[in-house]
Amino acid sequence: MPKIILATDLSANALNAALYAMELYGWEDATYTLLHGYEYLVTVGTSSEEDFARSSRARTERFKEALLAKLPGRNWRIDVEVRPGDLPTVLGSYGEHATPPLIVVMGAEEEQEVPAGHRGPSPTVIQQSRLPVLAVPPGTYYKGIDNILLADDGGPVEKAELAALADVLRRTHARVHVLRMENEGAPLTMGTGPSPVEQAIGHVPHTYLHERGDDLLTMMTEAVSETRADLVVLIHRDRSLLRRILHPSVSVRLSLHAHVPLLILQQGA
Repeated sequence: MPKIILATDLSANALNAALYAMELYGWEDATYTLLHGYEYLVTVGTSSEEDFARSSRARTERFKEALLAKLPGRNWRIDVEVRPGDLPTVLGSYGEHATPPLIVVMGAEEEQEVPAGHRGPSPTVIQQSRLPVLAVPPGTYYKGIDNILLADDGGPVEKAELAALADVLRRTHARVHVLRMENEGAPLTMGTGPSPVEQAIGHVPHTYLHERGDDLLTMMTEAVSETRADLVVLIHRDRSLLRRILHPSVSVRLSLHAHVPLLILQQGA
């Protein structure tokens, strides 16, 4: 049974993202960990670190209660974990587990109003985490997933690296649209056979789009509109094309502008 990490900074945006995940993954075939990372700041008049940690756990437990109140009548399996440290550091320990979580779900907003001493999910997690990340834009509610836009940079892909995507497809039976994006001045690399991404997804029904240009954000946004995508999937690797897409300002602009969740897969994860 897959484990889903619900990363929270205790904000309304984090609550929205957690609700999206729980409606997507359901209560019968998933377990959840509500994860809050905090950083204790020593200032004049602050409480002790122990008191701060207890306060953080109490607030996270209240967050869990608010979450369950939104989806009553189900036997949800949700653990609460509150750990010191920023989110990338805390998530790093999960990525080292023998059986790591299937995915981390978080809000996609770049700047959030959070209490002093608390740090919420940020685009840094997308870039530094070795776990797949589902980033949900503010105000985006789960209404099913019918179309998925999968970016293809032509690089190698292992089937195991698509596990989080395969799980979503199993639950939704969505149609996949593979989008190949290339810089305008780069030589054409589109071959005659299926790309590594197409080979990795196997017999999953899909269409193939090929775009050339220098404005990656515009190409991606237009493809979202054309395919009516409910989810955008990117593979995070050390290649210039997707590094540009995954630049914090671009990924956040894309998610907020298109109001489409982003699933970030990790190469080598």
